[in-house]
Amino acid sequence: MVMTRSRLKNKFLKDKKVESKIAYQRQRNLCVSSFRKEKIKYFSNMNIKNVTDNKKYWRTVKPAFSEKGVATNNITLVENNEIISSDKEVSKLFNIFFAT
Repeated sequence: MVMTRSRLKNKFLKDKKVESKIAYQRQRNLCVSSFRKEKIKYFSNMNIKNVTDNKKYWRTVKPAFSEKGVATNNITLVENNEIISSDKEVSKLFNIFFAT
């Protein structure tokens, strides 16, 4: 749904036609309403133990309301047909790259 919305937005920005604008707005509204429904469903199915403890509550709720979040994705690089995912090796490669 989001990819379709983005595609329609790009199309509207490119040709500035009324039909493109209506199609984009319709898809945008569909995405927003779907997102709201899923958020309601998520919070209604939330474990009650996570709500009673203050720290657990904010760890659970904050990602839904904030665009900022703690990224826990590890960096994976491919160097000379070799996959490198170790933090030390990745940092060494970045150091070599940015130092030269």
